[in-house]
Amino acid sequence: MSVFKKLSHTLWQCKYHIVFCPKYRFRVLDGGIGEYVKQQIYYLIRQKDFVEVEEINVQPDHVHTILSIPPEYSVSDMMGFIKGKAALNLFHRYEKLGKQYWGRHLWSRGYCVSSVGLDEEKIRKYVRWQEQEERQAEQLGLGILNHKRTFQVPVFKPPLQAVVVDSPCKLVRQVHFLQCSFRRVHDTAAPHPEIVKCGLDIQDVRRSQPVHTEFEK
Repeated sequence: MSVFKKLSHTLWQCKYHIVFCPKYRFRVLDGGIGEYVKQQIYYLIRQKDFVEVEEINVQPDHVHTILSIPPEYSVSDMMGFIKGKAALNLFHRYEKLGKQYWGRHLWSRGYCVSSVGLDEEKIRKYVRWQEQEERQAEQLGLGILNHKRTFQVPVFKPPLQAVVVDSPCKLVRQVHFLQCSFRRVHDTAAPHPEIVKCGLDIQDVRRSQPVHTEFEK
């Protein structure tokens, strides 16, 4: 079973160890008052969606809690809600607390909080492993890219044919055929032997303009 919980757009696991105490650290949370504080915390937590009490321990001068709080709530908001509502209910139920705490301020202003989750050392190892894994993936990707760059496509070479020229028109048609064949050859390839045989300039053949021979002049 997964330790993570799900919201509509969030996968989360947020647990906090929170410690708070009465003002001046008076030992007032003993006996029935301590039990009532525990009941109040469970009651108030149930009013918030997806918030759960994992552990709770009420001592005479402080309270230990482990709360599971989703990301939509902040720890400070939750503590303000719990401490404020619990103080009002305690003063209403136990009048002697109102005499001891003038101004009806029961809890100290601050609190202590630390996150509780997965093992820290395991998380550190996981983060380092992720960095190493990403580097290896990048190196593998660069190696594949370099391999693709060094791969050469085979160059098409038209077959050699004997050319018999007995008229200027036939020569022009043959040169045009050689131009079409030459365009399919890589730029670095050597010129076709028939073009050299006809005595044509290689730059003229590469250009798309018609080739003018001395027969046409």
